[in-house]
Amino acid sequence: MTKLMHFIMVLLVCMFVTGACGGSDSTPVEPTESSPVTQVSDSTQADQSTSSDSSVDVADSKAGAVTVKDTPATDSTPTLVPTPTLVPTPTVVVPTTKVGDLGFQLSLDGEVVVEQSGLIKDQADTKEGIMFFEYGGVSAILLWLEGLESDVDAVLSDSYVALESAQPDLEFSLMNEGDLSVDSVTGKYIAFVTDSGVTESEAGGIVGSWSCGSGVVFSLTVTGSDAAVVQIRFRRIADGFTCGN
Repeated sequence: MTKLMHFIMVLLVCMFVTGACGGSDSTPVEPTESSPVTQVSDSTQADQSTSSDSSVDVADSKAGAVTVKDTPATDSTPTLVPTPTLVPTPTVVVPTTKVGDLGFQLSLDGEVVVEQSGLIKDQADTKEGIMFFEYGGVSAILLWLEGLESDVDAVLSDSYVALESAQPDLEFSLMNEGDLSVDSVTGKYIAFVTDSGVTESEAGGIVGSWSCGSGVVFSLTVTGSDAAVVQIRFRRIADGFTCGN
């Protein structure tokens, strides 16, 4: 099983991971001006005075004081303010790529081109297979196989050794390792960085392995030129994995 895993991972890494490490306008209403009323007596023409309540007082020296009230002309028709049209907020639909019917389900954000194949047979099935895809700046390989000799630690070690052996021009340095939670099961992971000796970069990757309890062991390898992006994408892929159909 170890030799098979090593051969498969070297082959895949050579093919796939070589370069990885309006609103409406309203018209303002003009105020209406009322014309003052002029009252003329028989002998003199009185001065006009307009009060704040639109009353005009005219004094006649012979006839006495006469008060004339002028009712200003008003427009009783109210000005209709257009009701703004409510534009519905569009619903943002985030595309999702889903893979299933292989004994597990994988959900990825966005439109992701996922290629898959069998390890020994032509087609992948619930017992063995492999899929690889580019995902937001990283390269990812998900491999699974069934066998009583397969265990999480062995698959994790074989995956890392195969990846390192396939890229002799890079210097691999282990950063940390520990437990990995995928769906409702616990697995293992190894995080590493790579150095080409040519340019300063933070390239690296993470390899994780787990079993869903059905005798099938999974291995996820994510590599990229930015170690921080690798960590985010690895976690997102692991969170999108579900044991069973």
